[in-house]
Amino acid sequence: MTTEEKIKVMLAHDRGAQIQIRDVDEDFDSYTWEDCPNPNWDWVHIEYRIKPTPKVVPWTVYTMPFPCAVRSRLSDDATGYVMVIATDAHDVTLAPVDKDDKATLVSYERLMRDFVQHDGSPCGIEE
Repeated sequence: MTTEEKIKVMLAHDRGAQIQIRDVDEDFDSYTWEDCPNPNWDWVHIEYRIKPTPKVVPWTVYTMPFPCAVRSRLSDDATGYVMVIATDAHDVTLAPVDKDDKATLVSYERLMRDFVQHDGSPCGIEE
């Protein structure tokens, strides 16, 4: 690791990024990265990296939890909730919970972009 790469990791930690470590004396293929909240910066025996951010991809008909309640990303209260009432290979049917509005058809991509689950987590899965 170059000095510049080490500085990048240390500055990221200083700014609040999560750091992971692994022992450089171990076989890299078999040793897993572990979270390290307080690194000691032992660059001789330990390898450091910024913890990768998991990539989230839209649900599919096979990965979506069902039944599922979601809300608009713009709404912080229960008034924005809708129920997923049907799915197919390309789209999701959303029905308002507290309104007499008609059901709406949206793509899985739009569902992930414009909606979140009741706990605020994305409408997708980590790859």
